[in-house]
Amino acid sequence: MPQHISIRVPWHDHDWDGTVCTEPMNNNACLRLHNIAENRDDKAEIALCGQCMAYHVNELSCIGEGSCFMYPSDIVKITEHPYKKSNKATHGHFLPTAITYPAYSFPGRPFAWTMRNNIEQWKEFYNIDYQPEREPKLNFYTVWVQEGRNQKAIFDYFYGDVVENESLCIAYAKQVPFVEDTRRRVIIGIGHIKKIIPAVEYEHNHTNENSLRSMTWETMICHSIRENHEDGFVIPYRQMMKYTETHPDFDMASVTVFAPDDVFNQFSYATEHVSYDAVIDVIQSCIKAFSIINGCLAEDYTNVLDWLNDELLKVWEDRGAFPGLGPMLCALTIKQGVIIAKRMQEDMENDCDIWERLDALIANPKDYLEPSLAKAIRDL
Repeated sequence: MPQHISIRVPWHDHDWDGTVCTEPMNNNACLRLHNIAENRDDKAEIALCGQCMAYHVNELSCIGEGSCFMYPSDIVKITEHPYKKSNKATHGHFLPTAITYPAYSFPGRPFAWTMRNNIEQWKEFYNIDYQPEREPKLNFYTVWVQEGRNQKAIFDYFYGDVVENESLCIAYAKQVPFVEDTRRRVIIGIGHIKKIIPAVEYEHNHTNENSLRSMTWETMICHSIRENHEDGFVIPYRQMMKYTETHPDFDMASVTVFAPDDVFNQFSYATEHVSYDAVIDVIQSCIKAFSIINGCLAEDYTNVLDWLNDELLKVWEDRGAFPGLGPMLCALTIKQGVIIAKRMQEDMENDCDIWERLDALIANPKDYLEPSLAKAIRDL
């Protein structure tokens, strides 16, 4: 079954179309993102306002945060390992590396999964080939996984169940100019994932095979969102803000779609897995918002409403009757319970009774699972 994901983007005042904001100094919302807050050059952006980002990649820190996800052409940006200059002994051999941000794409970076404390707890639950002994001995503290093979193992698992043309990517922002409550995540748009382009390894000039290797973290998520909103959409908040100028009694809150509060972590850490129940909640909120938007703006969003209803049905079907089976098995101290639940659902016939299958699996795990997973049942 397809895994859906959330992806964080900064607020942009011209629909993330690959141009520099028209009024950069008035875009304080994007400063909620640490990288932009530390590196935004206000003077440069004022001079470049409205111009194409592709010609000014070195001046714009927001590109790496997904600010141009609706740009119709590739953008190439050179990146350096963040520890290259400050820790030359272990990271000085890394070279500037080109990252291509494809047309209509998000940069995916699952930050929570690349934190050492998290992955050391999760590796057994999710059967991830993370090996702590691979990590380099450093003379400084970092929360982040450093070693390339470990990083690749994490990314392989994280995107392993993302299905092209079936999985949804849900873009959200931490702050927008029309919402005062900065604790809530605001949904920006939804589309299908068309293609996954894996993160690349940092280039280096070290001849020692045992020297540290490391991945760039940007997995490129090519999406289906287009201006004709036939297979996804950006919520037209900018147009609705303009609508309020001539309709001052209109409440922007009525068309603002928030991520569900009870799954806050699923819309945090830049890129994260999103549960079926959370996707259902977001889609239903989008249907409500577009039902109002369609009566306000001249553009017809009927196809968005049709698309949302179609996707809602698909997600309901994928959700099934027992979405909590994996966490339940984990609660029974079966460390790889999530993986076992996935295997069960993949192998079951539609008319099979899930409880009968679970009883049979626990009684004879080797008949249904590969040896490593069967052992997790036998050890119970």
